[in-house]
Amino acid sequence: MVLRSGYVFIIEDELTIRHNYNIKTIAIWRMVILNLERAKEKFGVREPFYKNELKDFLKIENQNTFNQLLSNMNKFNVVKKMENGIYYFPSANERFKELKPSVSSVVNLKYLKNYNGIRTGAFLAYKYKLTSQVSGYYEIITNNVSEHTRAKKEYDGKVIVSSSKFNIDKNNYLYAEFLELVNNMNYSDYDYKKTLNLIIEVFKEMNLDIQKTKKLAKNYRGSVYASYLRKVQDILNEITSK
Repeated sequence: MVLRSGYVFIIEDELTIRHNYNIKTIAIWRMVILNLERAKEKFGVREPFYKNELKDFLKIENQNTFNQLLSNMNKFNVVKKMENGIYYFPSANERFKELKPSVSSVVNLKYLKNYNGIRTGAFLAYKYKLTSQVSGYYEIITNNVSEHTRAKKEYDGKVIVSSSKFNIDKNNYLYAEFLELVNNMNYSDYDYKKTLNLIIEVFKEMNLDIQKTKKLAKNYRGSVYASYLRKVQDILNEITSK
């Protein structure tokens, strides 16, 4: 993959004329800009990344220097700003150069990456075959928002974000999915008995521990979750009895 033809020289002219940078500084910037080809290969086209990820990749320590470089790259459409702190490499193809990253990829970066959250709601019911209906919404619970965040809507309401009930990580994200599946079993296409049996099968396939499940379920606090907690207990009792 090659960056926009002539970009390095355009930037050099811009820096020389507007900022009167010396030849040594221009050479350093030129080296950094040439390294953008590797950055583009690493992050991909139309894939969002945090600007500090690019800063670390280019090994630019000075924040002002990096911000100035980023501003010039954005100006010449080498990278584009998606939203505050998030950028992407646009397609070099003229037909696709205005296309932005998908909502899914941005949601993954902000809320799900590195096991920091899960998708919930109707999506979980579909994922674990309780329904054949595909949800067009992204209902997310994540560590990456304030603990008081509840049903915050983003991207024209297509994304609904809430704080996780407990810190989600690589070791417990399946527990989070199971507990949220129970919380959203109303999306099931089946009657209660069949839905219950399907959820029990999911629990077994996940190879979860009953005591750990009970402990994590206690994070669903408040009277609003009283019925839900009884449902979790009933399911776990059913599993134990079999």
